[in-house]
Amino acid sequence: MGLLQRSLVILTAACVTVAAAEWRASLQAAMTTQQAGDLVGAAPHYRDAMAEHEPLRQHPAVLTNFGLAAQAEGALADAIDAFRAVLERTPEDCNAHYNLGNALAEEGAHEEATQAFNECLRLNPADSEAYYMLGLSSLQGSSPDAEAATEALRTSLAMAPGDPKAHVSLGDALMQRQLWEESSASYRRAATLRPTHAGTWASLGYVAEELGDVAAAEASWYKAIRLDPSAGASSYTNLGAMLRRQDRVSEARAAYTAALVTSPTAVEAYLGLGRTFQASAGASQQEVAAEYRRFLGGTYGVALTLQPQNAEAYVAVGEGLRMYGIHDAVAEVGGKTAHQLYETALALSPVNTCAATHVAFGGRSPTSAAEVEALMGGEDSASAETEMGEEALMPPDRGAIGATLAALSVDRPPTDGAAMAEARDKWRRHGLVVFPGLLSAKATAALLEHVRAAQHGNHTRDYTGVTRDKSHRCHKALPVAEAVPALDEIGNQLRGFLEAALGTPAPCLLESGFMVTAPGAAAQLFHRDVAPAVVSASSITVSIQVSLVDTAATQGALEVIPGSHGFDPSITERERQQTLPHVPVAVPAGTVTVYALHTMHRGSANTHTADRPFYFFSLVGSGLAPPGLAYTIEPEDIGRWQFGGKVQPRAVA
Repeated sequence: MGLLQRSLVILTAACVTVAAAEWRASLQAAMTTQQAGDLVGAAPHYRDAMAEHEPLRQHPAVLTNFGLAAQAEGALADAIDAFRAVLERTPEDCNAHYNLGNALAEEGAHEEATQAFNECLRLNPADSEAYYMLGLSSLQGSSPDAEAATEALRTSLAMAPGDPKAHVSLGDALMQRQLWEESSASYRRAATLRPTHAGTWASLGYVAEELGDVAAAEASWYKAIRLDPSAGASSYTNLGAMLRRQDRVSEARAAYTAALVTSPTAVEAYLGLGRTFQASAGASQQEVAAEYRRFLGGTYGVALTLQPQNAEAYVAVGEGLRMYGIHDAVAEVGGKTAHQLYETALALSPVNTCAATHVAFGGRSPTSAAEVEALMGGEDSASAETEMGEEALMPPDRGAIGATLAALSVDRPPTDGAAMAEARDKWRRHGLVVFPGLLSAKATAALLEHVRAAQHGNHTRDYTGVTRDKSHRCHKALPVAEAVPALDEIGNQLRGFLEAALGTPAPCLLESGFMVTAPGAAAQLFHRDVAPAVVSASSITVSIQVSLVDTAATQGALEVIPGSHGFDPSITERERQQTLPHVPVAVPAGTVTVYALHTMHRGSANTHTADRPFYFFSLVGSGLAPPGLAYTIEPEDIGRWQFGGKVQPRAVA
């Protein structure tokens, strides 16, 4: 951060006690150099003068100037010692407290810096710059206090409303608090006062994306790049990530490439570029795997070379290999397998739940494509199921037929033959099935109580950082122990159906979490929890949502695209969204919705007056843990549970 220095003290020969002539030349050289604006050049002359004449080390004005000169040359320890020496002699000098705080902040000792700025303000409550620096220090360090920073910066701006840098820092503080509208207003004010500051426009782009204004975000990032092309890598990288999430893959690739032209060592740009792989049209699975191996060398492979300790890079490569069914060692990423990459990531970051989950299930073998297609639907699912001696599945493009909430629902638990046949038919036809009011009112209320406690507390792992529109969506893990009664009740009623859908009587629990969508939430983009390639490359997996309140369609309800689990690579995701029906799952409390992870869905906009809390968990049948999930789960629950008629410890071979 840019630090503000107090003015140097102008010295003359009369300022000091003359004891010997030999030090005077050094002091004069220091003063002349400082007055010429060369602080760095003045520092060694001050050192010489103080070495030659000990009384100078006791003189506050000399110590102040030496401290500022030492700070300018990067000798922060010398500067801090000098300012502390000044305060020993003049403890009520507000400028000395300010200078000490400034040097401490630059050194990274933000807690001590905060104390120094507070002392400065005790002595001079009208010091707007000290309030500004107090705000900056409050945002830094091991325990940032964005609320304290907000208060200090607003006080600074009340005294100096035309200070653009304070408006930017206030925007930063409000952004940390996820107060996106207020943050945007602060950045816009800063941009008005200082329209050529690239960093302000870059921050405006980030906040605009959080507010769901894609066009404004794109315009802001491009403006930041035009103003400062040399620092455009981060803006191009942010732009690329947003475009990729918008399914504008070719544009995203161009943005990441532009970031690398600006900064060839930008690791995040290489990682982003790695996520834009698209196979050639009509390529076989073997050809896709070969293309992907080549693609790795210039993207993820470079990122790992630049940052071999980057845990997220190892996870990203592992995810990509699993996505395209590559399970052997890959030379382009150090001769490691996907499992070994996850192990490396876990060793570097033991709290990485994605890596931990893949390692926990690493002893499994990939599910065959035929088994996935037979159980979950796909282009060849009918023939695959016929070969297995089962009845033929409905073609996936018939998911649109009669796609209403009623058509997706089974009104009684599938515990008899007729209900089971109905549930399996809807599952195969649509990629999802809804069981209205399946969970009892008592179990629903108990689960809701646990979710509310976790929502407002800090005892559960927070995944809000991976959720768009974070100011309106709370996304956390929930300990399995708190959900066991509800899970057991669901398992007792859906055991047969889940066994049929997943191909095993004891699927394993991969996730246990919840989300609360508040009024004002914008609609999410339609997405799949895992990419379609996963379905034919590794695993059989489902996600299950439990509605905890009666949910209106306007309350941020789950919205699904029935039939989108069938995948034809010649049809774009955008075409699917435009041609297949969208069905809001507006359901009573206790409703259980089961959907294939590759079924397209989203959380809709919440224009209601009430929030929508729901609990979710995901299950895997045979095969590997699928790539692409956030793996919302408490670390102690990873790989521990299986789910049959009730939750029980997982049997590990």
